[in-house]
Amino acid sequence: MNAKKVSAIIATLGTLAIGILPASAEVVATKTADGGIVVSGLTDYSSYTIEYSGAPKIRRASANACGVIALSDSESYPIDSSSSFTRSGTNYTMASLTVGAAPKCSDGSLAATPPAAVFKDSNGNVYFTRLTAYANTEITYNSVPSTRRAKANACGIVALRNDANYPLAASPIMVKSEAGSEVSNFTPNSLTASDSPICVKGKTYFPEGWSMGS
Repeated sequence: MNAKKVSAIIATLGTLAIGILPASAEVVATKTADGGIVVSGLTDYSSYTIEYSGAPKIRRASANACGVIALSDSESYPIDSSSSFTRSGTNYTMASLTVGAAPKCSDGSLAATPPAAVFKDSNGNVYFTRLTAYANTEITYNSVPSTRRAKANACGIVALRNDANYPLAASPIMVKSEAGSEVSNFTPNSLTASDSPICVKGKTYFPEGWSMGS
């Protein structure tokens, strides 16, 4: 490690008090000076799911030989009566979709004309029709948040950075354990920038006067 890096670490630690997160520590989210978020108090080396409610989930799909894309309820892409979708700037809600029979495709032709360009069947499946055969398109699930996986470091800390796909702004962010239980919920814009715990060689260093999570 060069002299500049050593000096930087010493300067940083000079304003921090050394300590290890207690077993009963609360999970705490703090905002860094550059707009990132540090979530501390997690379990060392454990994996978590980060949900971004302000970033709806996008599904990339290909039409079949008849120019149809079928959407059905799944764990990754749930659909219920309150769901809504956006494609090419047009929004569609489950409540407003026409009900029709599932389209049957044979040799590149539909057995019957769809009741609408976008419709649903009696089982709650959604169909986008009148597309170009085998064409790719993006469909946004407006009520499903984008998620990403994150692994806590040796100190039980996860650092989040702001980017276009995963914004740290005015919408709540939820941290969930591998079992799916919520461990933290915060809104980035409501947090005040402050010093955060840092991890050096498996030890957690706290800002002077740190009381959160203890």
